[in-house]
Amino acid sequence: MPVADVLQYLETAGRVTTPQLTAALAAADSETKNLRDKMGRVHKITTEASGAAQTLRDQGKFAADAWAAAADAAAPFTDQMKDAAYYAKLASQRGKEFADYAARQYAAGNPAYGGAPGGARK
Repeated sequence: MPVADVLQYLETAGRVTTPQLTAALAAADSETKNLRDKMGRVHKITTEASGAAQTLRDQGKFAADAWAAAADAAAPFTDQMKDAAYYAKLASQRGKEFADYAARQYAAGNPAYGGAPGGARK
């Protein structure tokens, strides 16, 4: 409320105003204007910070969505790699079993495996 309005009210109500009261009201009015200006700046800064935080949230969500999409896209590849590892292990096991079998056949003298009849080695 402006100082002039307060003084006018006091005079209209039959109250006596003094220079000290006028000065005190003017100082209070000035202080109120300063506070209003500061609050306006605080509001502006808070609004800007809120906008920046929203931008960060949006970017964070975008990054999270991108990682989720990448994980979803990689899932079939991961499954294929698991299958490939399983079949490689199986092939290695079969290869070892075949090598053991071939060694036994050789030791038994099987000519198809490089062995000599009767177990004699060439």
